[in-house]
Amino acid sequence: MKTAVFFADRHLIHDEPSHWSWPLFLRFLEDFKPDILIDGGDHLDLPYISSFNKEKLLLLENKRLEKDFKALGAELDMLRGMCDRMIFLQGNHEERLDRVVEKQPMLQGMVGLEQNVGFGDIEYYPILKQPVKINRLHFLHGMYTGEHYAKKHLLKFMGNVIFGHLHKFQSFSQGVPLQDKEWGAWGIGCLSDKAPDWMRGRPGHWQNGFAVIYFDDSGYFNVYPVIMTKKKFIYGGKVYE
Repeated sequence: MKTAVFFADRHLIHDEPSHWSWPLFLRFLEDFKPDILIDGGDHLDLPYISSFNKEKLLLLENKRLEKDFKALGAELDMLRGMCDRMIFLQGNHEERLDRVVEKQPMLQGMVGLEQNVGFGDIEYYPILKQPVKINRLHFLHGMYTGEHYAKKHLLKFMGNVIFGHLHKFQSFSQGVPLQDKEWGAWGIGCLSDKAPDWMRGRPGHWQNGFAVIYFDDSGYFNVYPVIMTKKKFIYGGKVYE
């Protein structure tokens, strides 16, 4: 039996405090110690290099890529010590670094994650090399949106998938009678603020949380979404708050 934990959308910014869900998640990891830990991407936020914010000079004040890289590296070192194997999936926010290079090619080799973060034996997969398969389950950051995004992921990939990106929980399953199979898709919540400043007070539907997965030796698996609400969640009979 193997255990895995999947999380996504930490949205780290070096000079801003962590959302309460992050230290709560770390306490769980210290107890659970999964065999495999999958970071589903958007661990960094990088709002100051976003095309959406290019005219918002206030967001550039005191922001430095070097500081974000160092903060990410420190967190990855800590996470790596809590598992036997770790995977990092590039998210669309980390992909912003690629767009910087596309606009300013002279920075190639200077601002990428792999050049600036000590991944060591952490397995790094850019978006174009996702999903990553473990037994019968495929992991990716997330590609599709819309009201029924879990169903869309399943029907596009035609298999079992788990992802972040949408910051909320949703699942969809479907039987495949001619192949005697069942497929499932799981969208997982975030470990970041559910009401960031850029939403300007508009109501949203984001949720905090992560997922626990169990694999047996045959490849069979079960996914257990863990939803955090009001700074609390329960797993394995233990209350984390």
